[in-house]
Amino acid sequence: MWLFGSRCDDLKKGGDIDLLIQADMVDVMHAMRLKIQLLMLLEQGLGEQKVDVLLQMPDDNRPIIQIAQQTGILL
Repeated sequence: MWLFGSRCDDLKKGGDIDLLIQADMVDVMHAMRLKIQLLMLLEQGLGEQKVDVLLQMPDDNRPIIQIAQQTGILL
């Protein structure tokens, strides 16, 4: 899991929480259900915050994935 975006820069205040999660599964529907469960748990723990979760599925090479991995913090 990577944290990326504005929350990686201590000089920036606020902003949403951007997370990238590598999924090793190929069942997209199952992965989406897990993403929704994660968002619900994050809301319970953090309160109402804007959280964006990107799922990287196998063979997913979208540019945003590469940017998140290059500029983010591996958690």
